[in-house]
Amino acid sequence: MTERYEFDTVMKDLLVAYPERSRNLDAEEWERMCGVYLDVLHDIPIDLLETAARQCLATLKWFPKPAEIREQALQLVLISLGIPNANDAWAEVTKRMQNTFRVRRIGDRIQVAITGMYEETPGGYLTQRQPTANDWSTPLIQKAIDGIGGWRTLRASDNPIADRSQFIAAYERYSMRHMQAARMLPETREAVLRWRESGGPLPVGVVAGQLQEGR
Repeated sequence: MTERYEFDTVMKDLLVAYPERSRNLDAEEWERMCGVYLDVLHDIPIDLLETAARQCLATLKWFPKPAEIREQALQLVLISLGIPNANDAWAEVTKRMQNTFRVRRIGDRIQVAITGMYEETPGGYLTQRQPTANDWSTPLIQKAIDGIGGWRTLRASDNPIADRSQFIAAYERYSMRHMQAARMLPETREAVLRWRESGGPLPVGVVAGQLQEGR
């Protein structure tokens, strides 16, 4: 959690880069603005927050809003986690669907290297298997595959153009949900979890507003 004195340093650096924002800004307004920003960004570690702020300096023409700083921090996290974009994710899937066998002789033994969705049975035979979330660079790929009918349906299809389109749409949908969940404020997430556990009515007001905005 970012402390106030650390956060003030980040905000002052932003004001140096965007001097128009500090015009006619008195001490009371400064305190109020920092309080609002800190309420939204307090859960971001200071090193990540500083990096996100620098990224805003490099990409934004105007003083960043709290949501923009949070979005930059989120993007940095996704990149650090190695979560691919939709096209790269589809490339992973197509590579897995291309079963290849490479055979070479080593002395009096034959070595077979296999890529694809195969596994060896206890009897020494090879059999096709279903992929799992651990086979991919991100579990979102498996979610997208399951969302368009599953691995067997995808393998049996003879329409790769439609398959690609459906997969990308599903992957982007799940990625957006993943990003929205990461973007959600901790107190908002806790309120939603309490609502799910209680089975009561959907929270309104601030919680509903933050969910709709994807904050």
